[in-house]
Amino acid sequence: MKNLTLFIALIFTHFSYSSIGKVRSGDVLLQPLKCYTCSLIESETKSEYSHIGLYIKFNGVPFVLEAIGGVVKRTPLKTFLKRTEKGSQVKVVRHIDIESLVHTKWKFKEFRLSLYHSFTNYFEGKPYDKEFLWFNQNSKGEEKLYCSEFVQKILAAHLDEVPMPKPMDFSINYEAWKKHFKGNVPTGELGLSPGDFDRSYLFETVTYL
Repeated sequence: MKNLTLFIALIFTHFSYSSIGKVRSGDVLLQPLKCYTCSLIESETKSEYSHIGLYIKFNGVPFVLEAIGGVVKRTPLKTFLKRTEKGSQVKVVRHIDIESLVHTKWKFKEFRLSLYHSFTNYFEGKPYDKEFLWFNQNSKGEEKLYCSEFVQKILAAHLDEVPMPKPMDFSINYEAWKKHFKGNVPTGELGLSPGDFDRSYLFETVTYL
């Protein structure tokens, strides 16, 4: 039994590393999370994903760039994956323009470096936007970003076409959202969800982690 358990663990480890090997800088990671607000997001957007991040390698080390926990930051890939709801997987999707860059080594390297500099010079450290508003600032005049907004805006700086924000609908779980937003539900305000990226024709599925 012990040998069988070890064998199964090795198979899953191999599968995991094999899947990670398919991921490239600029790929979008769609993640199901287990929390009350997460379940509201998934229900409202008719998607199994409540969070989103952007994969990139810094000096050969895999990270996920994301807006979570109060700030826009880089998170080690292993830490990001451990957060995934038990029994679920992270879906990796790639923008069709990035797919074409992957096959031209120098172009993809240029894109990756440009993405890295955009993050470190502009996005890293920006405050998280728990109000889910597209154009929102804190009292210091700093732009606030939530997960899908951050991914859209950093990709928009490097790609010709990205998913565009649209009027948000909170009607399915309105009373719950009313409590969450303390009465100020942003119905009709522009926004995006992880599900919008998942359903977009601009992205193709790469693998699952």
